[in-house]
Amino acid sequence: MGSRNPDRVGIPERFHLGRTVGDMARQRWEVISRCDTCGLMMLVDLKLIAFVRGPNVSLWNRKARCRRLLCPGHVTFWAKAPGMAGHDPLTIDTRVPDVRPGWVERRLAGRTPAGKPEDG
Repeated sequence: MGSRNPDRVGIPERFHLGRTVGDMARQRWEVISRCDTCGLMMLVDLKLIAFVRGPNVSLWNRKARCRRLLCPGHVTFWAKAPGMAGHDPLTIDTRVPDVRPGWVERRLAGRTPAGKPEDG
């Protein structure tokens, strides 16, 4: 059998692909913000956030103030990764360990902080 249909893979399973804003921007994720009070939905500019706050900032399990004038609400972030049919909330249970395949850990273990293979 092959892999699962990409539009049926939920956002928690894609956490390791888009941990940071920089990762999401590189992979062309579409992120929107939605106000819990007034319902305002806006497209999030990932490249701008990466420029202002740094590429390692994360939007997972985050809230921000609504941008609508006089709205006291807070927005939640929703994302659509490539291959997904719709947006899902960027929430993940932090008690669940991030399980990556063993070959990823072995590959990362053999790299220096600059990301280059160690000279052995």
